[in-house]
Amino acid sequence: MTGKRYSHADRRYEIVGAEGVEIGTRFGKVAVARPVGRLVGAPRASRDLPFDREVGLAGGFTLPVVTLVARLTALMAFAASRELMKSLLAWAPSSRSVLRIVDAVGAQARPFLEQAPPPDEDGEVLVITVDGKGAPAISSREYARRAVPHGTRDVNRRHARRKKRQEHPRKRRGPGKKSKNAKMAAVGVLYTLRRAADGRLEGPANKRTYATFVSYRALFEWIHAEARRRGYGTKKFKKVLFIADGAEVLWSLQQEFFPDADVCLDWFHVVEKLWKAGKAICRGTRRERQHLEAWVAEQKRSLRHGKRAGVAAVIEAALEATPVTGPGNKYRREVLKPRSRRTSARTPLGWSTRACADRTSTSPAESSRGRYVTSSVSGSTAPACGGVAIAPRPSSSSAASSSMASGVTSSNSGARRCVSRLNLYRPGRMTPCSRKPRSDHETIGCTVGSAPM
Repeated sequence: MTGKRYSHADRRYEIVGAEGVEIGTRFGKVAVARPVGRLVGAPRASRDLPFDREVGLAGGFTLPVVTLVARLTALMAFAASRELMKSLLAWAPSSRSVLRIVDAVGAQARPFLEQAPPPDEDGEVLVITVDGKGAPAISSREYARRAVPHGTRDVNRRHARRKKRQEHPRKRRGPGKKSKNAKMAAVGVLYTLRRAADGRLEGPANKRTYATFVSYRALFEWIHAEARRRGYGTKKFKKVLFIADGAEVLWSLQQEFFPDADVCLDWFHVVEKLWKAGKAICRGTRRERQHLEAWVAEQKRSLRHGKRAGVAAVIEAALEATPVTGPGNKYRREVLKPRSRRTSARTPLGWSTRACADRTSTSPAESSRGRYVTSSVSGSTAPACGGVAIAPRPSSSSAASSSMASGVTSSNSGARRCVSRLNLYRPGRMTPCSRKPRSDHETIGCTVGSAPM
């Protein structure tokens, strides 16, 4: 076969030999002697592999292997995907090959999604959720430092460690601060909820996930185009929900791209902030964990029943009962104090928060199948969002005051006990159950700004 000539892309090639390789297939490695071609008259030109092109091999792997690797790495970590492939196929591509496959297939994902038709059988409620996710990464400076080969090591490395600390100082982290060597990615999810025969909303249906390292604006432009392809802006959906945490940039972009959507604070972020505030209020939580759990459970119950003002009052009372000075009080006050800057960003919209009445109830079995059922509470018009909805501000301060008064009385003995410990440092302070709001502005400020997501 050596010396045989053929044409490809209007160029003449000549077979100069063959090489033995192992092709990765779903049935194992297969040894193949594939011909190698070069341009006629150019023996030092790049090689051409006609056998790989005709069979459809990509980097020494068949197309089913490439698609399987791409699918597994999209669902789990690279190392875990390799272990799963090894258990299923008795072999797995190397780590370098997995990275090459991900880079090659990932470049084709965006064009494929843009030309794909919109999914069929969408539900009547469109849900849009956006958040940030950190991908593990290191800086170029850290990479250059790690790439330096190791030199000879002395017996006593004390001076070497001191020199390293001087050349690469690390800023000391305060309480509650974590080391996060990650590059933030903007992640968006689109799915729909479908009304079942019994009146409950089921989903997610036709879930699509989008992510980019460029910016949140680039993500919103992408998911806005996808939402319009699926019917956003028409009468196809009876309700459109937007779910996010308390990041200001997300709400600004929401007003620009999805101004007609009903907005919700993500429930999991709200609960996360409740735990953070609870640890600041209930001191000694390692020894008396039950009081912290009782406090968080009570605040969650209050939010689920729409008593958001009561939760704000409890946190505000704990803030006033925390002295300015004292061990750990600076951090506690930082956790409990309202975020006025975040509040002012929402105040022009005239919104306060209330708990969604249409709660999302998820069982472990349903979670494992990626499915949840949203149940509806009678007598409520709140959206089924699994979060804390954003509703119009009360028309008068009396309405807000009355709602706060009714919410404060819901604090249980565990919550009172946690806050009463703070009052030991400030005698004469009123407990959360006896304090009343000073104004409507204070109520809204505590509600929105006390726990920024």
